[in-house]
Amino acid sequence: MKGAFKGRSGYVAGAVALLVVGFSLISGLAGRIGVVEPRIRIERSRDDNPSQAARAARYVTAQGAMVGETATTAERLREASALAAASAWLAVLQRNTTAAELLRKLEAMRALPAGAVITDRGNALATPYGALILHYRVAPIGVEALSLGRDKAAGPALIVRVAADMPGAEGLKVWSSTRLDNVQLPRPFADESEVIAAGWQAERIAAGQ
Repeated sequence: MKGAFKGRSGYVAGAVALLVVGFSLISGLAGRIGVVEPRIRIERSRDDNPSQAARAARYVTAQGAMVGETATTAERLREASALAAASAWLAVLQRNTTAAELLRKLEAMRALPAGAVITDRGNALATPYGALILHYRVAPIGVEALSLGRDKAAGPALIVRVAADMPGAEGLKVWSSTRLDNVQLPRPFADESEVIAAGWQAERIAAGQ
C-alpha cells in the first residue's frame, strides 16, 4: 500500500511539473531541436527608403516565425504537452483504463488539444499539424504523447513522457528525433538508452528557459 501511494505521488508530481513548465519549455526546446530559423531578406524600395526597407524586413521575419518550422514545432510541442498533462491528471483519478478510453473521456470533457479528432486507431489523434499517439501504462503509472508532423516542414517527431519512474527528471521527459525522415519509433516507455539508440535525443527541461 505504501509503495502504491509513493508511485501515485510521484506521478501526480510529474503531471504538475508538466503543467508548470509546459509553456516555458516550448521556446527553449523549439530552438534546439534542429528547426529552421526564419531568414531575413531585405528588399529595397525604388526610392531606397530605409524606413520602408526596415518595415519590410520586420514583416518578412515575423511572417517566417509565424508560419515556419519553428512555429509549427512549437505548436506540436504544445499539443503533446497538453495531451500528456490532461491524460496524466485523468489517469491519476482512474487507473483501470486504457489510452483509448482516456482519449474518449478527454473528448467528452472537451479537453483534447484544439482541432484534434480521435481516429479509428483508438489511441491516436489527427491534429492540424499531424498526429498524436497516446500510450498509457498502469504500473509504474505513466503516459506518453508521441507527436508526428504531417511532413518534414512540420519539424521532428517528439515524445513527451510523464511517469513516476524517471529519477532526476521530476516525472517529465521530452525527446526529439534527430531525423526528419525514416524515423525509428522506440517502444512505448522504452528505457532512455533504447530511445537514444533509435535516433532520438533527450531535451533538458527547466522552468524559465
